[in-house]
Amino acid sequence: MPAITDVEVIAAGPPMAAMQFTDALPMVHTTVTYVLVTDDSGDVGVGAVESDSFGAFDLGPLEALRPLVPALVGHDPYQPSAVAALAAARLPSASRAVPCAAVEVACWDLVGRRADLPLRQVLGGARDEIPAYASLPFERDPDTLLSLLEEVRASGYRAAKLHVSGDPVTDVDVVTQARGSFPELELIVDAESVYDRREAALVGRALDDLRIRWFEAPLPDRDLDGYGALRRSIATPVVPAGGMVDDPRELARALRADAWSAVRTQTMEGGVGHVRDMAALARAFGLDLELCSYGTSVTQAIDLHLILGLGLGSYYEQPYPVEPWEFGTTTPIRVQDGTVRAPEGPGLGMELDRDALDDATLGRFSTQPGKA
Repeated sequence: MPAITDVEVIAAGPPMAAMQFTDALPMVHTTVTYVLVTDDSGDVGVGAVESDSFGAFDLGPLEALRPLVPALVGHDPYQPSAVAALAAARLPSASRAVPCAAVEVACWDLVGRRADLPLRQVLGGARDEIPAYASLPFERDPDTLLSLLEEVRASGYRAAKLHVSGDPVTDVDVVTQARGSFPELELIVDAESVYDRREAALVGRALDDLRIRWFEAPLPDRDLDGYGALRRSIATPVVPAGGMVDDPRELARALRADAWSAVRTQTMEGGVGHVRDMAALARAFGLDLELCSYGTSVTQAIDLHLILGLGLGSYYEQPYPVEPWEFGTTTPIRVQDGTVRAPEGPGLGMELDRDALDDATLGRFSTQPGKA
């Protein structure tokens, strides 16, 4: 039986400035936690998860994994769900999803490498490419935002997401300017769940006149009554942030409440298996799943393979400007003529930039003494 011989965990702080996604929340730092699983043939699978934190980097996933990864050694890495279940059994329920997702994805990367196939093909190969939208950070100055949108258009994107301030009057004005200046771009508006119901309705009614692709996170994800009322009052599609409703049973309740126009979730909420389960449930209710794929290159690759392999969604979300988010790999994902393709190598197709990781390492350990 194939066996895991080593698990290495690296927490890295990418060399990028702290970012802000709305005026209503502080700047965030992004921490990437990589899990490298080595099998007995010497192949290495890579998984990664990201966490945003206020004030400092987040070593929580690394420390959660530290006591449990020795138990993974000797187990079959080509059974990703079983390895993830073993990891989850050794973590408290409040902290298991994110660390276990990195372990599970690393095993899926090994599955693709062993099959000598890109992961998207292992997962079904539903499509080869998908349109991408440029997901912009919050920009307080409207003129700077318009200049950024001009760069987006020149880079070949056909769509962009605007993160707005949290003040309804300001936000409607900014989106109106963006629509007037870029009538050919498809626009998405993300409010980061900071409006109350009255504010969400005010902005939503204004967006109906601005041809917005969808209105994202106007309310906290679990405010199902508020979402249902908003959907009934506006024509613009309404979707959640996708970071809170991470359990299929809770998602089923939201779908029965007819709260959203599409489902959103994140791979790091439980890995490939989690996304498969959530997508199947969404489709049972006649809805699509728009996967949140905002992150650095390795996590972008995980999400893109899932989107293409399972045929999810209408868009791939890519952070913009792209260069800071290409950290950690020598094989970045770039848009061409408005669309993106997954790396063609086996598994995730990602080659790690070890020098960059070493320079940005916040903490690391390995099950092999002296390795890390």
